[in-house]
Amino acid sequence: MKKVLLSIALFAQCIFAIAQTPQKFSYQAVAVDQNGLELRNTSICIRSSILKSNFNGQAEWIEAFPSISTDDFGLFTIEIGNGVATGGSQAAFSEIKWGADKYYLKVEMSLDGGCSNYQLVGTNQLLSVPYALHAEASSTAITATSAVFADTALYALATNDLDPNPTNELQDLSLNGSTLTLSGSTGPAIDLNASDPDHDPTNELQDLTLSGSSLTLSGSSAPPIDLNASDPDHDPTNELQDLTLNGSSLTLSGSSAPPIDLNVSDPDHDPTNELQVLSLNGNTLTLSGSNSSVNLTPIIPDSDPNNELQDLTANGSILTLSNSSAPPIDMNASDPDHDPENELQDLNANGSVLTLSGSSAPPIDMNASDPDHDPTNEFQDLTYNGNGNMLGLTNSTVSISLSNLPGFNASGSDLDFPQGVSGAKYVFIPDQVTVPNDSVFYIIACEDAIILPGIGNAFGIHNTSPNLPILKAGTQVDNCRCIGFFKPVDPTITAVTAVLNPNQNNFYQVPFGKNFVLKSGLDIASPITLNGFTISPVATTFKAFVIPSGIQIRNLGNDEMIITGYLITQ
Repeated sequence: MKKVLLSIALFAQCIFAIAQTPQKFSYQAVAVDQNGLELRNTSICIRSSILKSNFNGQAEWIEAFPSISTDDFGLFTIEIGNGVATGGSQAAFSEIKWGADKYYLKVEMSLDGGCSNYQLVGTNQLLSVPYALHAEASSTAITATSAVFADTALYALATNDLDPNPTNELQDLSLNGSTLTLSGSTGPAIDLNASDPDHDPTNELQDLTLSGSSLTLSGSSAPPIDLNASDPDHDPTNELQDLTLNGSSLTLSGSSAPPIDLNVSDPDHDPTNELQVLSLNGNTLTLSGSNSSVNLTPIIPDSDPNNELQDLTANGSILTLSNSSAPPIDMNASDPDHDPENELQDLNANGSVLTLSGSSAPPIDMNASDPDHDPTNEFQDLTYNGNGNMLGLTNSTVSISLSNLPGFNASGSDLDFPQGVSGAKYVFIPDQVTVPNDSVFYIIACEDAIILPGIGNAFGIHNTSPNLPILKAGTQVDNCRCIGFFKPVDPTITAVTAVLNPNQNNFYQVPFGKNFVLKSGLDIASPITLNGFTISPVATTFKAFVIPSGIQIRNLGNDEMIITGYLITQ
């Protein structure tokens, strides 16, 4: 059953004995919202009904549990039979005839604060737990088995771990003499007789000692402080100075700068920025304070020797230019445009060998194995050494160690999971999810395709090949049916979702200074191009492509392609 607003994962377990059978049984549940996220530390209202015979049967007992609070994991506990009775055909919970018919537990939840807007969570047949109540007449103690009730299977809770969180298990504290140990802990044992009461060597007490005027601190490498020194704050860089005026001479104590004469003719006391006077005497231009002058008589009007007028002279068919170092041009020469760089050449074919006159390039054999006769753009294979975590290229001496790239040093990191897997929050998403704004979503198992509404065309179909995707924060996913985990956003690893239109109508360019790890979205029927060179995703067994910065990626196919991956700093 799919819930539009609310979902809840339920777990109930109880143990009864004949001698003292309470007329109630415990019920535990994890409350989650429509996205499968736990409702942590939230006040909720629960209403339960015991139905007879079938899912829509008569209500034998109806009770409410107002103001129930969930814990840090969305977990809460109630006791069926111990709530506030609100209806049902029985006057008391103890009057239900458990052995006379089949019974079903209907659970509803309200989040409005007033316990008035209950919505159905689910109805499940009671298979084991309540029959311990019916066993009261037996002479043998009955232990009810654990029963799991789940709505849309959002969580599968282990029967030996009530709150499905492996990080908060109960531990045993043991004292052996003065040695204190904690079960399940990798930390060393604590000796309570040790001389450091809090067992922290970084916050030890120190002794302050005054010997005469000398002040010292135990455990410190700093020199003692002489309280009788003439510098009260013991800082030689901020001493007070005296300003002294002797006639018109101003001096500053402790300064290496020369005295300033306040009577000099330079108001700002800066000899490097004095005003000068420009004077013209006839054709002679002078500047005060300078020992040079300029004679303006021989200077041409624009004072630029680089644009002087020249004479063009024709002597028969010989053309010359005055004041030019270029040789004369013979207008009768065989080169009409007098440019030796653009002469006509002859293309000759001798069998399959093609030559070009006036060219120093070797002949081209049209039967050679290189179709475009260009040895500089041959196809290469991308290689990956998993043991060494090395990425290489055939016919190349260069290889990249993925271990040295930013973000690849975390525990469990590799080409698939650059942030590693430690501290990940694993989830199972059967239908819809929106990636939290502070996280990225690594999918580790899913269908052949998922839906990304609002990305690309109206369908938003994303193929989960050649590898499973990584989705950036805020991405909405439909038809997920996937298992994965959330990791906090890492500024050195940027998740990317890009749309490639069909028939190369657009492109995604890898930002400069970044490498792009293309993980998923490639279609075996639609090759891609990298700067014009065709790459077929089925021509290799590699599960991802590492594409260098500046490369443009285009879609050669006839259908839209949504690709995902991540950027890492080079």
